[in-house]
Amino acid sequence: MNISYRRAGKDLTRRADFVVCALPFTTLRSIRVSPALRPDKAQMIAETRQHQSSIRVILQLADASCLAPDWNGYGTTEDGLEIWQPTFTMPTRRRLLVLYAQGAAAIPWVALDAERRLQLAADRLDTLFPGVRGCCERATHVCWDEEPWSLGAQSHAGAMSDSERRCAARAEGRIHFAGEHTSAGWMDGALESGHRAAREILDTLNRKSGTALPRASSYQQPPLVLSRTTRV
Repeated sequence: MNISYRRAGKDLTRRADFVVCALPFTTLRSIRVSPALRPDKAQMIAETRQHQSSIRVILQLADASCLAPDWNGYGTTEDGLEIWQPTFTMPTRRRLLVLYAQGAAAIPWVALDAERRLQLAADRLDTLFPGVRGCCERATHVCWDEEPWSLGAQSHAGAMSDSERRCAARAEGRIHFAGEHTSAGWMDGALESGHRAAREILDTLNRKSGTALPRASSYQQPPLVLSRTTRV
């Protein structure tokens, strides 16, 4: 297989026995594949919905003096925002406070420019934890809708039927597909898809060589531990 790409203005080509493609379909549909993929796969890639909107604003606080002393580090608001304190269990003086919006809750934020997002997040967090603005040393943010290689955050894989998911994950010749959009979704689904793609390739090599090559270990999702959720 030949993979052609451009780096630093130079056209380059790599040859490979197999390819694992983890590009979101929102990006993959702008890339030429020859010979063409099977019609159902090509149609799925062409018609894949835009990935979900998502935005995250991170504030660095000088200390935790403005935060509720008994807060467990996570909460939600009535309008669907998530509030995190990633440094909740860390023995540091400075703290990180995060406002996270995804899906419908993120859409109003996506329409704003970067400076306005930071201002609005600081204002909102200050109403929840008075004093945040005074403690804030710096702020930054990520808007997944503006990421050119994904055009959004997580896909709508959770809403796919079993047949659609099989189509998304199905190998096309020597091209194997991975990524959360080919699984049940989210980060654990992305990891599982990587193990699946590795197993597919090893199985192909086993059949061709007639000898048993090591199999990729099956991914086992760790037990989910839920902490108390505080509504703020």
